[in-house]
Amino acid sequence: MALAGAVVLARFPAALYSLMRRASRWRALRRFRERLARLGREYYVSAVAFRDLPLTTFAYLHAANVAAWLANFTLLWALIALYGAQARLLDVLSVLSIISLVGFFVPTPGASGFTELMVGLVVDSSADAASIAAPVALWRAGTFYVAYLLGPLCAWLLLSRRPPRWLRRRARRGAAADASDPAVSRTPRP
Repeated sequence: MALAGAVVLARFPAALYSLMRRASRWRALRRFRERLARLGREYYVSAVAFRDLPLTTFAYLHAANVAAWLANFTLLWALIALYGAQARLLDVLSVLSIISLVGFFVPTPGASGFTELMVGLVVDSSADAASIAAPVALWRAGTFYVAYLLGPLCAWLLLSRRPPRWLRRRARRGAAADASDPAVSRTPRP
């Protein structure tokens, strides 16, 4: 059901955008009118950009997302095995799913710390701060910092093939400004 909802929201963004515009007119939400309108416009623009991606790129993005989730489960399973606990794959899947589900209700600044604490407690049931430090550090390195390493690479690959219109317009404006600027000469270098 959630997958079907995600596909509908990604492929038909105008419906949610018009719903947000109508909701901003409600008396109870009147004070959020500007914020809802801006949020709706931003959602619509990004959803249209994703909708207009080639189907293969769209499939690659979803495959990367599935691979990231599977990597998180594999990392937790490896940490549990590394620290001596025996766990079946289904146990690991259920524990990490429960941790993720509860983590959605923790406010954002503390959600990653909550997840790290729960992973540490799962890996080492003694809950001694010194004993869970290493698995928590490995969890953070494997789930959090890897995104900062791979994210720019993935963005570069996506944008280099088919940059969005707004990025191409800026590039053309920059090239036009350089052509009219006498300081930026097109004379060949010696």
